[in-house]
Amino acid sequence: MSQDVYIECGSGAAAYRVILTGKDRDTFKRVTTQPWAKNKSGEELVSLILSVVGREISRVARKNNAGQLNDGPHGEPARQTFDEGGILTQTEHYKKGLLNDGANGEPAVQKFYGKSLRLVKVEHYKDGKLNDGAHGAPAVKRYNGNGKIGRIERYKNGMR
Repeated sequence: MSQDVYIECGSGAAAYRVILTGKDRDTFKRVTTQPWAKNKSGEELVSLILSVVGREISRVARKNNAGQLNDGPHGEPARQTFDEGGILTQTEHYKKGLLNDGANGEPAVQKFYGKSLRLVKVEHYKDGKLNDGAHGAPAVKRYNGNGKIGRIERYKNGMR
């Protein structure tokens, strides 16, 4: 049975919460007993947990004070999903609860396959709607098995 751990980050109006979902109830017990975890907090603690028990984490989510999915202050994706072996399978960027490309132009959604993190699909969003990305990038790119672009789709404000 999975277990969520909440880590408070930032302060004041910039405060947010990181939710780590462990694959079972013992995932975080090993971390809390370690001396290196005692004086760590915020994103530093999140990074440390991911480096030590990352294979046992199934999801990382960041939420603002209003409880909405929201990217971290340094562009960390609002949501990351991992497979059974701890391999990253998807990243999602949000702003105030709506899918949006990242602050540095990263696609709002990136889906990966396997240990090589082969890109399978990329989606660009603006204010929660599919939208072509910066510099004319198509809203949706699907990659085939050899890593070449198999299909693109163009959108503006959610319309094809």
